[in-house]
Amino acid sequence: MDSVPLTAHAATFEVKKSRFCSITEVIQDPDQVGLILQNARERWPRANHYVYAYRLPAGMDKAHDDGEPHGTAGLPILNLLIRRNLSYVMVIVARYFGGIKLGHGGLVHAYQKSAQLALNQTQWGQLVETLDIDLTLQFSGYDTVRRILDPHVSRLTTEFASEINASFRVSRSAWPALETELLNATNGSVRVRSTKPGWDVMEIPN
Repeated sequence: MDSVPLTAHAATFEVKKSRFCSITEVIQDPDQVGLILQNARERWPRANHYVYAYRLPAGMDKAHDDGEPHGTAGLPILNLLIRRNLSYVMVIVARYFGGIKLGHGGLVHAYQKSAQLALNQTQWGQLVETLDIDLTLQFSGYDTVRRILDPHVSRLTTEFASEINASFRVSRSAWPALETELLNATNGSVRVRSTKPGWDVMEIPN
């Protein structure tokens, strides 16, 4: 199972008056690059360079120098992702130029160190196939259903009307057993209204 960023914190360091700011992001499709870069520009406005690299399965890798000398910025980040065997991961590094040139070797070292700091500030999860479930239940079964769901689902919301409507996300592999447990515990009174497949990052079990 691929390790992907669950929560990430920005990292910053300076060398010869240049400031390098970095963070990891989950990426599942190249079409997400634009939005991820937009968020980086909003986080670090007016940086001189927004360098990135990402890895996806089937050799869908990319490194972008954003105006830095070719091979000095994006490629060192990509090489780090390859060495760590990471997929579905993008690292962005914003550089504020401090007026002193670092040279080819200095840039390679700075961008790779910045990416390393970002990876070290990341809590890792796993990318899993999920289902978004909507179900209806009677008031009498609420406490039982909530007790069953709480350890296994995320994004749980409830609406109270003549019946209770509950919505949550669960891993696809866990749902069949969980559905059976819910039906048995409520004598079949729980009714599934809809399921929507998707993907999400979830905490790696201990």
